[in-house]
Amino acid sequence: MANKKLQVWLPLLISSSMAAGIWAGFKLQGNINWKSKVTGVTNTTTVQQIIDLINYKYVDSLTNDSLELDAISAITKQLDPHSIYISPDKLAAENAQIQGNFTGIGIEYYMFNDTLTVVNVMRKGPSEKAGVKVGDQILKVEANNIAGVDVTTARLQELLRGKPGTSVNITIKRNTGTQDINITRGNIPLLSVDASYMVDSVIGYLRINKFSETTYPEFMEATNALISKGMKKMILDLRGNTGGLLVQATHIADEFIKDGKVLVTTKGNSVGEKQITSSKIGVFETGELVVLIDEFSASASEVLAGALQDHDRAIIIGRRSFGKGLVQEQYNLNNGGALRLTVARYYTPTGRSIQMPYDRGNGDKYYEDFYERLGHVDDVRDSSKIKAYKTPAGKLVYDNGGITPDIVVTVDTTKNYRILNQLSNRNVLSQTAFNIFRHSADLSKMPIQQFIQQYRFPANNWENIKQEAIKDSINITGITPQQKQDIDMQLKALLGRFMFDNNGYFQIVNQRDSIVQRAVSYLHTH
Repeated sequence: MANKKLQVWLPLLISSSMAAGIWAGFKLQGNINWKSKVTGVTNTTTVQQIIDLINYKYVDSLTNDSLELDAISAITKQLDPHSIYISPDKLAAENAQIQGNFTGIGIEYYMFNDTLTVVNVMRKGPSEKAGVKVGDQILKVEANNIAGVDVTTARLQELLRGKPGTSVNITIKRNTGTQDINITRGNIPLLSVDASYMVDSVIGYLRINKFSETTYPEFMEATNALISKGMKKMILDLRGNTGGLLVQATHIADEFIKDGKVLVTTKGNSVGEKQITSSKIGVFETGELVVLIDEFSASASEVLAGALQDHDRAIIIGRRSFGKGLVQEQYNLNNGGALRLTVARYYTPTGRSIQMPYDRGNGDKYYEDFYERLGHVDDVRDSSKIKAYKTPAGKLVYDNGGITPDIVVTVDTTKNYRILNQLSNRNVLSQTAFNIFRHSADLSKMPIQQFIQQYRFPANNWENIKQEAIKDSINITGITPQQKQDIDMQLKALLGRFMFDNNGYFQIVNQRDSIVQRAVSYLHTH
């Protein structure tokens, strides 16, 4: 037994002795005045002193960037999950999402059969002005052949993007011929409003994917257009909207809520308490309103949904939102990166904090609640264990780590989306839809409603899907009639996107969307 104990303790004794020896060796150098030799100053922070010492004296060579990144990572892990460092190489893309634009030529593309194919030409963008069309296949960019070769997305962006006002020459294949097109690069809008259309004679549908600097004007343009078409009731779809600029969300809330009402309150140690209130006559203050949310709705979208719910202005339908109730400000750093730092918490008009707890840590543990909700049938928590608040109309709302809908539409676990996801992820459906679009000249003449209501796929279409699936080792024999209907719907929606942009896509998928259909049913009875 004594030998076993010695075996257990011997490594610890050796390591302790080594640590003591190392410490003693270090202590011998304690009186050296290294601070002024390294930096010329003696009042730098401990973290900076350590980095400077390593650079000055360490036995091996290291890059200063790696040391700083590790230090920054260790520091931010002590904060909340949403205080993050953004490296210089990623900052431009992050800013583009917030600013709502980037510089480029204004196309979306897929790689079909090793050839870059244009699947969307952005309205009023440089490519549209130059004459590029959906279906064009890009063979060359300048003198660089990009067809039939292994070219990365990063390389394509490097070739196509550039400073505003500069030009790029592309060679395209259209039908059976080729032609050269010169495109002058410009600012390309990253649109926030995915789709807006009339569901019927009185119900309008509007989907917002994020809150950037252009979201509010986009919303106003789309809403006024729907009102001009007779909209009396609205479905505002915030599913998948992970947030963005708070001010854009409150501007939109102001269009639904009468003036003089609190929209959101923010509180922080350094910024104090601030309230944002509605201040003007809104464009849609009285019509029936339904807001759709899900597990991916977060931050600014939760502020908007929470304000509308707390003021009894809208019925919320869907599934509990993510639960991000923290406000970040972005600070640019000397190295070209930025720190996005949490400066306050926000509270809904009734006083609810919707922030999901992060006392278990800000890594994987923080997201466990979110992951558990994905795919679960029941998302309603025990209301006796959470704090309740009361709206002016007497409705109970909860401090629940997110916004809990008034009407919960649970996940349909009877559906198996595995095959549909495989066909989508490997571009089988996109390829099939593109082939139909390219070989059907009459499609371009068909109005959107006629296409949605009357279009039927060619008789050999399902066989074509099977053959494309086989090429990607996807076996779709023996699928259920329900799965086939889902695949046909997704294929038609993709075809609708080629023809009518996102409006065509969402008008089709929403016909079989249980949350949208629950909203339509609610508005028909109220």
